[in-house]
Amino acid sequence: ASPAWSPDGGRIVLRGTRAGQTDLYLIELPGGVMRPLTSDVADEADPAWFPDGRRIVFARQPARIPATAYERRDGGEVLVRCEAAEPVSSSAGREGYDLATLEIASGAVQALVSTPGDERSPSVSPDGRQIVFASDARGTFDLYRYVLDGGALHRCSDVAGGVFDPHLGRDG
Repeated sequence: ASPAWSPDGGRIVLRGTRAGQTDLYLIELPGGVMRPLTSDVADEADPAWFPDGRRIVFARQPARIPATAYERRDGGEVLVRCEAAEPVSSSAGREGYDLATLEIASGAVQALVSTPGDERSPSVSPDGRQIVFASDARGTFDLYRYVLDGGALHRCSDVAGGVFDPHLGRDG
């Protein structure tokens, strides 16, 4: 479910699936009131909070849209054909996860990082200025660092076995 506790400990963001659709949800504590943060056909995963608690960064994979045809009969719609799902490419022109941010108060989603690879497991620096994540942009998952001010992207590792699930500690 990829739960992520807010910096103040009063909220949790997690990945959940309802009716076959995967979205991000916010749980307010105490009380456990849950509300959706996203409600779309894209697949969202790996949420991580910014230190100010006002937004999150997460991995997002564009939707697969089924090729469906309907035929009207007797005033209602009847499904007559449903073919294999067609992938919708990311902003980098391929299938895979990209990174995006979401403002908790407004729900506004903004694309952040999109490479030819698959971006996963973002972690925000304690000062909120950088994000580290795993990406297979060069074929094997490596550690990358993205600087928010200016958008510089740096590969930080080059290992044969790959790097997965990075996490920045309180001292960065």
